Amino acid sequence: MRQISRGTGDKGLTALADGSRVSKGDKRVEAYGTLDELNSFLGLFLSIHKNTIVKRIQKEIFLLGTDISTPLSKKQVRITDEHIERLNEEIEGLEKSLPKLKRFILPGGSEAAALLHIARAVSRRAERSLSELHERGEINPKAFVYLNRLSGLLFELARKVNIETGGIEEEVTIA
Repeated sequence: MRQISRGTGDKGLTALADGSRVSKGDKRVEAYGTLDELNSFLGLFLSIHKNTIVKRIQKEIFLLGTDISTPLSKKQVRITDEHIERLNEEIEGLEKSLPKLKRFILPGGSEAAALLHIARAVSRRAERSLSELHERGEINPKAFVYLNRLSGLLFELARKVNIETGGIEEEVTIA
């Protein structure tokens, strides 16, 4: 396990998982920093609402961050089709169990659901930060797909949590 060091990043560089050093402004660093933020919001959610799916996702986000922070030329455990398929199955299961949406809904409802909506928005930001690297073929393409599916799952989980906690989904009509 890597120890936290002090002073090695004072010149604006940080280490990737393979030990190479890049600017702290590098797209990879931006992406895995955003994943850290996402994971922190999920941790806050779990502090008020227990959910086994979210607990598993937290662990997968660590794998995703390591995947992204390791150049494709290096050997690394990566996000796979299996991870993506599990998210797809969970999304489908939730969609079947929830009322059909007729309009957009405002993020919110219960505190727990609102945290999942924040996590969803952070997940989308992480996805945007990876789009350029994805387009250039510099990251595992499955990592990009996983992140896209994850935001959908977090949306559906927020809806489910609102039902579980009595949170109200407020529909929005766009004129």
